[in-house]
Amino acid sequence: MARGSADSQSYKYHYAVLKLDQNCPVGAVPFHRSFDNEDFANHNTNSQNIWPNAQGQNGTHLQFCLFRKDSNAAGNQGVRHMNAFPDLGSPYGVFLDPDFDAQFLVPGVPRGVIHTDDEDSSNRNTFWAPTPSIDWEARRIVLSDGNTSLYTGKVRN
Repeated sequence: MARGSADSQSYKYHYAVLKLDQNCPVGAVPFHRSFDNEDFANHNTNSQNIWPNAQGQNGTHLQFCLFRKDSNAAGNQGVRHMNAFPDLGSPYGVFLDPDFDAQFLVPGVPRGVIHTDDEDSSNRNTFWAPTPSIDWEARRIVLSDGNTSLYTGKVRN
């Protein structure tokens, strides 16, 4: 996997949210992760409408919007850096780079990891991003090998 185009200091501003509409917000780029869930006796469920995401008997497909800060931000349309997270009226978190800048996190709340136990035999996990650079950057937030780890952090109380 090729190293991304952003310098090492840029990663501390990278975060992702779950995509819940046809398009990502202005300034974000899409990436997708398909999880090959355990084939037998899994207990995966979802409720309500999770479109454009999907979950079935043997697989879960999640779409994300990646917000990134790039050292070439001025020349790279679609890339932005938020100075603060908006108040949505309730606490929330985001998926984040392991090196995400702690000044944007709620003080005293540890970062988290969501770990999924994916199918062990004939695993068909897939990952998609529009460019090799974005692929590399997104895989820092959603680490995918035979299983999957998604890094999280609480950004508003």
